[in-house]
Amino acid sequence: VANSTGYTEAASDLSITEIEWIERELFSNQLQGDHYFPEFNEFTVNWRYSHITAERDSPDEREYRYESGEFSSRVDGNLRNFSELDDTAKDFGVDLSMVFYGPMNSLITTQAGYVSAEKERESEIRRYGFAFAGPIANDPALLVKPLEQILAPENISPEGFQIREITRPTDNY
Repeated sequence: VANSTGYTEAASDLSITEIEWIERELFSNQLQGDHYFPEFNEFTVNWRYSHITAERDSPDEREYRYESGEFSSRVDGNLRNFSELDDTAKDFGVDLSMVFYGPMNSLITTQAGYVSAEKERESEIRRYGFAFAGPIANDPALLVKPLEQILAPENISPEGFQIREITRPTDNY
């Protein structure tokens, strides 16, 4: 929970309350192997594989704004966001080498390698705002009360505040 106060460019008092709960998880697994075959021209194989998943879940972020002691009617001032982010990364690599012996004690080492990296991300955000829709929402006596009274269930109605989805097209990918 964060609460900040200050002044706007119009010299009015400003109070913003932010409530966040964020869960993060990271899982990382890695396997690797080194193999040496001296009987096959000192053939070596070095390989590695990793699988990583990361998740971020913010089930109910809230931001509320009061300007000059009154609940703000700005669209971006009173929000609730729900978001999830999932990342997956898979990497595989192999390195090969082999030694060849030539004339006059010459030595030739050949090497080859391969790397593959695959990454995937899925993000989903839903944004909601409180629209001032009717006489209840525009009652000056209500707008200076504590948040719990302003957004009480009886005030969420066609005559009061309406919850509107304001998710952007770029929020989900």
